[in-house]
Amino acid sequence: MAPQESTGLLIEKRLFRYIGIIVLSALIPAVFDFCDYPAFSQEFWLYDFPKSIIFTFTFWEGNFFIVMKFRKLIPGYHLTYKRLLLQAAAVILFTFMAKVILELILERSITLSNLLYGLQVSLGITFFILTIYEGAYFFSQWKTSLLEAEKLKRAQLSTQFEALKNQISPHFLFNSLNSLTAIIPENSELAVEFTQKLSHVYRYVLQNKDKDVISLEEELEFVRSYSFLNQIRFGENFSMEINVKGKYLQTSIAPLSLQLLVENAVKHNVISSEKPLTIDISVENNRLVVSNNLQLRNNTQASTKMGLQNIINRYQFLAHEKVEVLKTSSQFIVSLPILSLGNESIDH
Repeated sequence: MAPQESTGLLIEKRLFRYIGIIVLSALIPAVFDFCDYPAFSQEFWLYDFPKSIIFTFTFWEGNFFIVMKFRKLIPGYHLTYKRLLLQAAAVILFTFMAKVILELILERSITLSNLLYGLQVSLGITFFILTIYEGAYFFSQWKTSLLEAEKLKRAQLSTQFEALKNQISPHFLFNSLNSLTAIIPENSELAVEFTQKLSHVYRYVLQNKDKDVISLEEELEFVRSYSFLNQIRFGENFSMEINVKGKYLQTSIAPLSLQLLVENAVKHNVISSEKPLTIDISVENNRLVVSNNLQLRNNTQASTKMGLQNIINRYQFLAHEKVEVLKTSSQFIVSLPILSLGNESIDH
C-alpha cells in the first residue's frame, strides 16, 4: 500500500497544476494559432486568454481526475499496462465530449476541420502531460516493488532460519531420536514410518525454503508428517485436525507458514494428559484458519514473535492482505489469506 502523501507535497502538486494551466493557457492559442487577436496583445488577454483558461482547466482537471481514479481502481506496478489502456480510452472520450460542449457554450464556430485540429492538439498535449504523471507514478511503483521484494527476501531468509533452527536444533533432534529409540523395540514398522516422516520433514524444508509459494496440498502433506512426529512424542496428548476441501488443495500458500504456526503452538503451550493440545486447520470465508487451545506454559520465555511477524510480512507482499491474529482466553487463532496459483485471492 502506498504511503500517504504529506500536506506539503500535495500543495506542491496542486500548485504545479495551476501554474501549468496558466502557462499553457497563454502558450497554446499563440503556438497553435487559436487566437482571434494578435498573440499577447491587449485583446488577446481580454478575450482569447480567458477562453483558453476554461479549456485548459477543464481538460487538465478532468483528465487528472481520470488518472487518479484509475490509480485507485487499478493500482500497482504489475497492472500498469491495463491501467494505461483504460486511461487512454477514458481520456479520449472525455476530451472529445468536453471539446464539443465547450465549443458550443462559448459560441465558437465549429467546423469538422477545426474540431479535428483542436482535438488533435488537445489530445497531444493531454497525453504529453499524462506521460509525465504516469512516468513518475510508474517509477515510484517500480521502486516500491523493489523495496517490497527486498523485504520479502529478508523475511524469507529469517523464516528459513527459524524453520531450520527449529528442525535441526539439538532439542528437536534429541526428542525425535528419543521417540525413535523408544518405539524401535516395540514396533519396528512404526519406527520405519517415523524415520520416513522425519526424513520428509527435513527434505521439505531444504527443498522449499527458497520458494515464494507452494501448493496448499504439499504444505498440508508436510504438516501431516510434522504432526506425526509430535503425535509419537506426545501420544494422545497431541492431536491435529485438518478440514480442507478439494478445490482449495490446488491453491497456494507461503511455504513453512503452517509448520511455524504448529511449532509455535507446541513450543508455547502445556501438553499433558490433563491439558491435551488440539490444533485445527480449516477454511473459513476463503481464508486458511489455524487455531489451537490456549494453555501457555508458566516458565516459557517471552516470545519474540519473529516467526509470526515474518509470516505477516510475506503475506502482505504476496497477497496485499493482512494475516489476522486473534488471542482469546481459551484460543489462539491465525487466519491466512488463501492464494491462487497466480498469487491472487481465489474466487468463490
